[in-house]
Amino acid sequence: MGFHPDQIFHPTATGPALELVKKHQGENVPKDAITFFSGWFCPFVQRVWLSLELKGIPYRYEEVHPYRKDTSFLAINPKGLVPAFAIDGKPLYESLIMLEYLEDAYPTSRPLLPTNPLSKAHTRLWIDHASKRLIPTFFRLIQTQSPAARTAERAALVQALEALTGASPGRVGREGGSRFWEEGRDGREEMGMLDVVVAPWFTRLYIVEDHRGGPLLATEFSSPESYARWRAWFDAVMAHPTVIATGSERAHYDQIYDRYLNNTAQSEAAKATRSGQALP
Repeated sequence: MGFHPDQIFHPTATGPALELVKKHQGENVPKDAITFFSGWFCPFVQRVWLSLELKGIPYRYEEVHPYRKDTSFLAINPKGLVPAFAIDGKPLYESLIMLEYLEDAYPTSRPLLPTNPLSKAHTRLWIDHASKRLIPTFFRLIQTQSPAARTAERAALVQALEALTGASPGRVGREGGSRFWEEGRDGREEMGMLDVVVAPWFTRLYIVEDHRGGPLLATEFSSPESYARWRAWFDAVMAHPTVIATGSERAHYDQIYDRYLNNTAQSEAAKATRSGQALP
């Protein structure tokens, strides 16, 4: 592979994330811990990282350079993408599948999914919504160079956020209800699986607000109440200690996302978005 500007980025986590990385390297890690192949900058990595931390699962953090993958990592994930696990020498990858594995393998460690089968299925439906509508729209919005397309994609992003917020049986953001999206959580005030799935895109929403039309406004939502519900959810997720702990310094994200904003990024997600294909 020839050189391209994507190869210029900070090689390690910074800020709170760096302090967390240090706790999961070297002698601090049990020998039987999961090996977590990571990239500090990747939103798909962050959702798995959040689950590991929230559930208190021992893991060893291994940073993978996206353009200098060695053969040992490619044996774990032939796609060469993070996140990935090595568990007793066996590989696992794809972030949503990894989240499901953690729920199944550690059922008593701070469950993120509800126990009720129907509630669990509903949560998975809305994870599917986020995967098909929210996240692809985010990438299209930050990559498109067309003013008309930016307007349309921003409206679609708001619609996707509003649908998630309004669908929450836990009354996310409503007065007297939960701050987090929940169903079948027995009234517990804590992050659940859908919060974990979308949190990395909440933390990166500033890119949209700084470069694609300014802050999201109440007038873009169907009602002031709908905006207020979404904003309460957003603020709760952003203030959660584990979300903060898995985040790096914004300047280093900016270096990477500047290339998305001018549509020259060469990540697999950027290339798929540019070609109109589904995200990998």
